[in-house]
Amino acid sequence: MIQHVVLDKDSRIPLYVQLAKQIRRKIEDGVFKRGEKLPSKRKIMSALLISKNTVSAAMELLVNEGMVKAFQKSGYFVAEQWDINIPDWQAYIKRAKHKPGNNELRFWADAGGLTDFGLSSDFDIFPFIVEAFNKALTRSYELSCKNDYSVSGYIPLKKSIIKHLALSKIHAETDNILICPGSIQVLYPLYESLMTGGSNFLHEKSNLIVAISDIHSIGMNMIPIEVDQHGLSVDELEKAILKYKHPVLHVDMLDQAPTGIVASKKRKTDIMKLVNNYKLPVVEIEHLQDAWYNKPFPPSLKSMDTFGNVIYLGMFIRSCPFDLQITWIVADKYIINHLSNVLIQDGIKANFFMQIVVDEMFRSGMYYKMMHAIRHFIKKRRETALKLCDKHLKDVGKWNEKNCSFHFWLEFPEVNTKVIFKDNYYKTFHPGYFFDKQDTTHILLCPASIKEEEIEPAIMEIARLVKGK
Repeated sequence: MIQHVVLDKDSRIPLYVQLAKQIRRKIEDGVFKRGEKLPSKRKIMSALLISKNTVSAAMELLVNEGMVKAFQKSGYFVAEQWDINIPDWQAYIKRAKHKPGNNELRFWADAGGLTDFGLSSDFDIFPFIVEAFNKALTRSYELSCKNDYSVSGYIPLKKSIIKHLALSKIHAETDNILICPGSIQVLYPLYESLMTGGSNFLHEKSNLIVAISDIHSIGMNMIPIEVDQHGLSVDELEKAILKYKHPVLHVDMLDQAPTGIVASKKRKTDIMKLVNNYKLPVVEIEHLQDAWYNKPFPPSLKSMDTFGNVIYLGMFIRSCPFDLQITWIVADKYIINHLSNVLIQDGIKANFFMQIVVDEMFRSGMYYKMMHAIRHFIKKRRETALKLCDKHLKDVGKWNEKNCSFHFWLEFPEVNTKVIFKDNYYKTFHPGYFFDKQDTTHILLCPASIKEEEIEPAIMEIARLVKGK
């Protein structure tokens, strides 16, 4: 069929435009049917004696029109819907500010993997929440309860969180606290409030933030900072502060996702010296602080913050199948007021009833009993996973046992993990390049986020992949 295409090489109309026009006509006439694969570039080049660039330009034109779909390594296909009366949604999305994640990230999100950094469903949360739910139902019918609600959250809960934060030597007033839903939901409006396209965004080299396409849609200059066994490199951080104007630092320093690195107290003290010296704004996430089973808890940057440079995000650990989805932001009251206004306009707010439930859990002490059980659960899963890693992966991989808690950052120096994940998708573990685009040697496993019977099959599958069997 492509042989019947005739191009006028003497015409003023570029060859790629002529080629696109004739392919378009064949699609409209039904010669090339919806969903059908088009001839390859090589075949078109050979049949019409034209260059590869000409064919590529013609196909790009048709793709931009929405008439043809391009699939890497598979070639070009006629779109299922190309009618001129239908908006070219692909073109709209392509021009939009938000940049969707790649296909692999979307797969993991659909499978409940990448975005589900929480506890496995075989941790039974119900005994810890039943009483709180019953009391919250009663309280929610009281008129006085509704009077205690503000745009920044349920005031009794904010007071309970103030007492909770004091246990970690973080001091705050109600004006310094904003109650939000899950941390992932609030990160985009938070950074959109602080930054713009071209702003300088410093973060740990391997970080979950790399996989969140929302953040990249802001157009920030993403600047990775090296880490070592003690946490973020102070020297590299200072170099970046001096090199880039008006940066903001994003950190996750306790059982850091995905490396599991726990920043030492000395390292945090040295970082805070830089923060204070350069008036560096910091966003600190502590999603596992209350689940840390080694005591004493490492101090947070916020507990060392005397000048209000740190915006702190604490939260309930994600619990399956029931997820309380409550995050508390602690910051200067100017930030809290501004962010409250932004979230209201975006329609993002924590569920009022859930805020009452969480307040009940803090008041009754049930929250602390639940976290004690969660710490035991994570520790047990850690011990099981370490034994299985030693059994199945010792000859091909390595890991720092000290940093293996909720996150297991497994390294395979002789294997390109990006290659082995190219055609293999598994929701129970993730490749390192999700968290650092340059990473080709790591795999992340979170034993506490999958069912107990899934741990050994997951580790055995990792072994099969890296050994090429």
